[in-house]
Amino acid sequence: MRNQILWVASLLFVCTAVGVLVSWHMPGLELYAQHWLVRARGPLPLPDDIAIVAIDEASMTRLGRFPWRRALTAQMLAQLSKSRPKAVALDVLFTEQTNNTDDSALGAAVASAGNVVAAAQLARTESGSVVWLRPIAAVERAAAGIGHAHVSTEVDGVAGSFLVRQADDLGQAEWAMALETIRVGEGANTQSIQEVPGAVIVRGRTFPVRSETRAIEIQSGRPRSTQRLQASWIPIEYVGPTSSFASRTFSFADVLEGKVASSAFQGKYVIVGATAASLGDRFTSPFVHTEGADGQQYGEFLSGVEVLANALNTVLRGRSYSETPDWLAALCGALVALLTLGGLSVAQGKWESLKQLAAIILIGALILGLSYLAFTRWLIYPPIVPSAVSLIFAIPLVLLHRSLGASRELDSQIRQLVQAESWLWPSAHEAHANPAALIERLTTASGVAILQSTSPNRYRVVASSGMPLLGWVTESQGLTIDSLPPGGQMETQSLFTGKAEIVHFFYEEQDPQAQLMETLKCALGNGNAPGGILILLHKMDQRMPLEMIRIGVELSGGFLVSLGRDHSPAEAVRSPRRSLLRLLPHGLTWKTRELGSLNKRILSDSRFVDQSLRSVGDGLLVAGVGGQIVFVNRRSTEILGMKERSLLGSDLFQRLDQPEKTLAETLEEVVVDRATVEREVTLGKSSPKHFIVRLSPVCENSSERGAVVGIVASLSDITKQRELQQMKTEIMTLVTHELRTPLTAIQGMSEVLTQFDVDPARQREMHAAIHEEAKRLARMIDDYLNITRLEAGARALRKVPVRVDAIVERVALLLNPIGANRGIQILCEFEEGLPVIKADPDLLAQAVTNVLGNAIKYSPRSTEVSVTVRMDTTDVLVEVADRGYGIAAEDVKRIFDKFYRVPRAESAEEPGTGLGLTFVREIMESHGGRVTVQSELGRGSTFLLRLPLEPKQDTES
Repeated sequence: MRNQILWVASLLFVCTAVGVLVSWHMPGLELYAQHWLVRARGPLPLPDDIAIVAIDEASMTRLGRFPWRRALTAQMLAQLSKSRPKAVALDVLFTEQTNNTDDSALGAAVASAGNVVAAAQLARTESGSVVWLRPIAAVERAAAGIGHAHVSTEVDGVAGSFLVRQADDLGQAEWAMALETIRVGEGANTQSIQEVPGAVIVRGRTFPVRSETRAIEIQSGRPRSTQRLQASWIPIEYVGPTSSFASRTFSFADVLEGKVASSAFQGKYVIVGATAASLGDRFTSPFVHTEGADGQQYGEFLSGVEVLANALNTVLRGRSYSETPDWLAALCGALVALLTLGGLSVAQGKWESLKQLAAIILIGALILGLSYLAFTRWLIYPPIVPSAVSLIFAIPLVLLHRSLGASRELDSQIRQLVQAESWLWPSAHEAHANPAALIERLTTASGVAILQSTSPNRYRVVASSGMPLLGWVTESQGLTIDSLPPGGQMETQSLFTGKAEIVHFFYEEQDPQAQLMETLKCALGNGNAPGGILILLHKMDQRMPLEMIRIGVELSGGFLVSLGRDHSPAEAVRSPRRSLLRLLPHGLTWKTRELGSLNKRILSDSRFVDQSLRSVGDGLLVAGVGGQIVFVNRRSTEILGMKERSLLGSDLFQRLDQPEKTLAETLEEVVVDRATVEREVTLGKSSPKHFIVRLSPVCENSSERGAVVGIVASLSDITKQRELQQMKTEIMTLVTHELRTPLTAIQGMSEVLTQFDVDPARQREMHAAIHEEAKRLARMIDDYLNITRLEAGARALRKVPVRVDAIVERVALLLNPIGANRGIQILCEFEEGLPVIKADPDLLAQAVTNVLGNAIKYSPRSTEVSVTVRMDTTDVLVEVADRGYGIAAEDVKRIFDKFYRVPRAESAEEPGTGLGLTFVREIMESHGGRVTVQSELGRGSTFLLRLPLEPKQDTES
């Protein structure tokens, strides 16, 4: 916290100091900002109490080249006096004598008007002294006032202000012409203009001025007296660009000839001066580069008379702009720096660059907006330069500080990742272990090498076993062997030439018999541009099994993929010279690259673990401590019949059908006792599956004492074991119970026939009974085997297009004699237009036979059994209804179970196995349909077989 406060204080100090220093040493920037504010403000309303009589090009065309005879000026003044203006500012220098007639006429005209202010100007003599260029004596005596027409230009050339008073080297001072004109217009005497600290007063009208601290004492004339003079000036507020006073400007010639109405000058301040460009006296203004309504820039300079008109309007309107003190400018710079720091700190996260850019633009717009508001509403020159400089310096400093913080954070991240790489999976590097030795053992090759593609047609050895050291391999150079065992030599180098697959080596051992070796090349990946090559070195008379070669290719391909996910061998080899640079601090680029490399390796190992978990044969679900699922593998989606996106985020215990009443007990064992809980669950309704669910806690830091941060659930399929157990139970039931009855009968009657003499008639009866029981025993075994085959899927359906009504009709025809023997009539009704469906005709006929045969068997004599075949929107329905004994409600639920027979006296004599309806159920479900029954005691039963029109597709939830 202390470091943070020190950093913020340092940032504010630096940005504020730089902003104020730039403002002090580069005043042109402040002036430019002020002029920008003037242009942004735009033109002001044109004053209606100021008029200009212009010595323009039109007047010179009519009156000749200027200067004219002073008699013409006298005539113009006489004509102007008739309009009775408030005051006339004669912004023309009449400092030299011409002729007595004209000079006297001009003096008389000035005296006759009585409200004319003549212009005076300072000039530097050849000796270097500064003296006044005053009007001729006739004009000076007659004028109501004398004012200087000087304006002060700024460093950028703009006529920005005028001095309140100016004095020559003799100490004679004159007031500014604008002030003298107002004094004369107000009818005040020469003593009515007073300069006080920070202001000038003209007959009660106070106007703020800017003054220097130094002052000098001068002797003023008329009357001469000693006065204290300070350098004070008044900034000029410009109404608008050049020609802003065009509607109030009248040609000298027109006024002379009386063509201008007297209302144009009546009661107004009239300025007489030159506007013609050929006469010089031009100045720039803040509007010199402003675009007009026509899209053109006002590139023209202002004439001196227009500058005087703006100066006069400034004093008349009393619009004085205040300068911002240095302490307030420093405070604004500090606030801007603080705002920049806050804005860039908030603008983080997603789209950070755009947010930071938006924050900078927003702060800049805020500075300009507040500056514009202060300038236009409160008449204050705002500290734009200190604020802007503070913003400009704060941005890189904040970003640099953040960059340094990010660099420190990267150092910490790198250290953490280096540690994480060791404890995340200590043996992760073994996943990228060299498989060459295993391939060599499987293929019985003499040597194995795995090559990785590094560039087109260029490979590098990344793994080998029992093989000489290989160098680079190119298409043009073939295979380069850096070293061979003693006596080894190459016979050919055609490994990558054309489609050659084999290269031969000669290797001589100590025995004199030479052995010829050959190398088999196998492309890994795309054959046109293989990602790698597997090379198997073996003796020519040795034949390697093709299956083992395929295994080697797969192992090599997987090894190259794991290398690509981790890092290439070239990256693993560091130059020795780089170790010397480790003494120097690393830059941000190196840290980013190193962090990326570490992150890449850890992500590679994490992906390997993730893919391994997803490939587990058991269902695997990982949930957070709140029970929300965060990971599922493919097997768990198959078990639960749901897609991964549906499982993620859902409740683990609800998906596993955990009973609510045992949830607390289960969580206590898992979370509190850190124990593994096992239980058996059955999932699925149509085809139930049985699983062992194991719930285990995930503890922090792999310690049983650590906090539980998650729960792992594994589902092991035990359906086959349950089916085998059920089959054992059923076989035992079949052997011990169902088969015992016919076997007991056969055994008993056989013993009687063996031990006793039985009369022939009784013998025939007993032999017939033995025969019937044997057939019943065989039928029971056949039925059970048929059901078992259907349940296990061993009996594949042979589906062909069939007509259900034809099958039912044939079955009814075959069973009609049996019904006739019992006096039972079979009635068939078939709906018209029944469609053809795909089904196994043999199994379907057997299902109908079992249901119809039961209806005949368990119906009283002289009744009816009706068979109806119809169709609804999705199924073909076979309905078998009898008028028999009926089935009790508690028995209806069990009649489709194996070996179950409804206990009743009426059917005690009827033989049966209890497997017929079970067989019907299996047949219907194997077709995607089902069988249902509705029954009522004493009123009969109705069996309904549903066969789908289209085969149903398995869908995932």
